[in-house]
Amino acid sequence: MIKILMLTSTWDNPYCSETIRGIQKRLDENEEEIKIDIFNVYDETQKNYVYYKQLELFTLPNLEEYDGMLLTISSTDFLHAVNDIKVAFEATGKPIVTTDQIYGDSPFCGIDNYAAMYKMVEHVITVHDAKVLNYIGGPKNYQEDILRCMAFTNCLAAHGIEHNPERELHFSFLTNDGCRAYEIFKQKNLLDADAIICANDHMAVGFLDSAKQDGLTAPDDFIITGFDNVEFGQTYMPSITSVNRDRVNDGYEALSALLRMIAGEPDVVPNTTTGFVVENESCGCGVGKRNLAKEYERVIQQKREILNMQYAQAYARQRLCSSTSMEQFLDAMSYSQDKINMEPFAVCISHTFFEGHYEEEQKYFTDEMNCYFDGQTITFTRSKDGVIPAKWTEKYGSAITLISPLVFGYQTQGYMICPWQEFIFEIGGHKDFIDSVSLALENISQRITLDSMNRKLQKLYVKDPLTNLYNRFGYASLSNGFFEKNLGRVYLMFMDLDKLKHINDFYGHAMGDLAIKGAAHAIAEAFYDTDIHVRMGGDEFLVMGSLMDEDELIEREEMVLESLKRYSKDNDMPVVLEASMGHVINDGFNTGYNLETLVSQADKKMYVIKQGKKAKQ
Repeated sequence: MIKILMLTSTWDNPYCSETIRGIQKRLDENEEEIKIDIFNVYDETQKNYVYYKQLELFTLPNLEEYDGMLLTISSTDFLHAVNDIKVAFEATGKPIVTTDQIYGDSPFCGIDNYAAMYKMVEHVITVHDAKVLNYIGGPKNYQEDILRCMAFTNCLAAHGIEHNPERELHFSFLTNDGCRAYEIFKQKNLLDADAIICANDHMAVGFLDSAKQDGLTAPDDFIITGFDNVEFGQTYMPSITSVNRDRVNDGYEALSALLRMIAGEPDVVPNTTTGFVVENESCGCGVGKRNLAKEYERVIQQKREILNMQYAQAYARQRLCSSTSMEQFLDAMSYSQDKINMEPFAVCISHTFFEGHYEEEQKYFTDEMNCYFDGQTITFTRSKDGVIPAKWTEKYGSAITLISPLVFGYQTQGYMICPWQEFIFEIGGHKDFIDSVSLALENISQRITLDSMNRKLQKLYVKDPLTNLYNRFGYASLSNGFFEKNLGRVYLMFMDLDKLKHINDFYGHAMGDLAIKGAAHAIAEAFYDTDIHVRMGGDEFLVMGSLMDEDELIEREEMVLESLKRYSKDNDMPVVLEASMGHVINDGFNTGYNLETLVSQADKKMYVIKQGKKAKQ
């Protein structure tokens, strides 16, 4: 079996699914079993914290598992994110093929951006006799735009047209960038161009949206072209003349080249294509050629599919996000899988998820993971078992598996595994579901963290911070239950640390604190851990435990005094610590007092003993 690692960044779901469609086509032709694991992250318009956290997915793959790598990376940010894994993979001597962008010396199967844009500009000049041209591009440091802009200026020069730098603008490939470009050209009185050449369809649509507000449109007032031939531009009025990159062919050729390299064929030649110009309405060539009735029917059908998916996603999200525990989450997973009509999927989460660190930044993934699918939980180790658990692969494994990050809060703690489904991916259902699962896990993580914080607060609330014994609040919350559980058959020992005021006054409060700790230490040594040990406040202590006879209780009080002597010596204290103790024993039958009465009696007995000591001094 051949295993291939594919790293992708998705900026347009229908468009990117075409590459995988080409890969699937090539897989269908191969007799040998081939498995492709796609580690996919979604590009975002706003580069926020979650956007950069999801890139940690690219640290997951174990490179030793794979025979070759496909890189389908759409932006410079993503190129930086995969650089380490690419360099490490190259060091193994295994082959790499890229599609979206040329990356180092790796063979490239994709569009020749320069040749494709040159062909588009030449079409506008030679067919439509354009003399004045404006250019709206993407980021200046972006590889594809560098080549497209170079083709634009070189084609102008080849046809004797002077290039005016004022007529060239660069943005971020967004629809709103086209709107901004229109306003800038308008302010500079540069809307007199015969043609507007855009580096993608989205900016062309944005430019036309703004132009329409001034009563201008294409192709009547100017020619405008795009690039990529996405459906967004095809269904616009007017439809955008564009370049079809033929990504189905790119995917097919990329996998073909990689398989040849894995087989040891030397000198695999990059397979570049210029794509082809799609002559639509915005340049005038496509006017009158659209079958609007058929197009309308297709758009309505697609809209219906998207709405159905959105309704299903809403139900699934509601069920997932109402989960308050992992048990409820597992039930919601099964429900969601059926509701959305997804192939069986698994959710893998770092074991630290349950440690309650929601507010802390958690980087990368732990080696030990918990995997949830089919209502069950399995634990696996990535370094030994790989990213995809064998049990899931045995039951649901497919030729193409999609792995996507689950990012929530400040944490990258999980990922989702599912067989490749083009329909779910293409209409955005996969991305929506990933977001829903992430949100549901975030809710559970917050609850785990909150419960952990509450436990810590409760501990602070019921424990004395100096001695770690229970305080009065702790005693109040535990004593009645303990008393009832033992049917009232308990003993109580009330203790007062002698001369604490003298120690504080003459030796300082630090020495006084040391004395109080000594009393707590003595109680812990003399009495059972299952007893309730309490610092009632100041120099007063209480111990409550299950019934014992008086001789044993007296023996334990003597153990307290001996422990105080040792503690004083071990800590070089200026005085030997002593304590006054009084106790009561309640057998629940002959002496059936309530708890409040018992505490009062023990306190009084202690007070009598303490006063007796003072009388002898």
